[in-house]
Amino acid sequence: MGLGLLLIPALGGYWFLTRYHLTRDSLHRANGYHVVLRSAIAGLVLFLIARLTTTAVALCWPEVGQHWRKFLFSIDYSGTSTLSVALGFGAPYLLNLFTNRNRAQRELAQHQGNLIELLIDEALDRKMFIEISLSNGKSYIGTPLMNGFPSREYADIAIVPAFSGYRDKETQELCISASYMPALSAIIGSRTDPGTLDAEDFRVIIPMREILTARLFDPEAYIQLKQGAD
Repeated sequence: MGLGLLLIPALGGYWFLTRYHLTRDSLHRANGYHVVLRSAIAGLVLFLIARLTTTAVALCWPEVGQHWRKFLFSIDYSGTSTLSVALGFGAPYLLNLFTNRNRAQRELAQHQGNLIELLIDEALDRKMFIEISLSNGKSYIGTPLMNGFPSREYADIAIVPAFSGYRDKETQELCISASYMPALSAIIGSRTDPGTLDAEDFRVIIPMREILTARLFDPEAYIQLKQGAD
């Protein structure tokens, strides 16, 4: 069995892992040798399934194997390798009909302890603001635009800021210094032509690694708590 035929199932394994809902995000976050190892293992599983299938076909319908060798390939295990890569390319789309990617992403985030990702996803589901405090002391409050589960470990998130401010260096109390909501409403409301500005055009892109803390934010609750503290 040639090296090329060994690499073909690994190619099918890589395609399967990058397309199947339960494995695609974890593989994208893996580093180089982990990707190769997982692809090789998946390819081996596909090869064994394909080998069992071709053996069963050869026993039940020997003429199929004869025609394959006669008219297509006479290389040993070529049928097994071809079937394994076909399974790798086709199986994820079938299995995805019975799986939910968002649920798989949640489980991956929980397993890896990525609580900020879970919080952003919750904010999107509940249509709430989030408050993000950055390593430079800046704080943004607004609506996240993207799903909280990036495909890479060090990804970016996007937020349309409604307010911005900072954390007091001594008390760490949130101090809101700017409100963008009146200006955004005025700008967006005055544009009627297609292709002009909308809310997403004012998004701020923030690297996930720059986030120190994140929480759900309700403006009314913030005002009430602020008044109570005063």
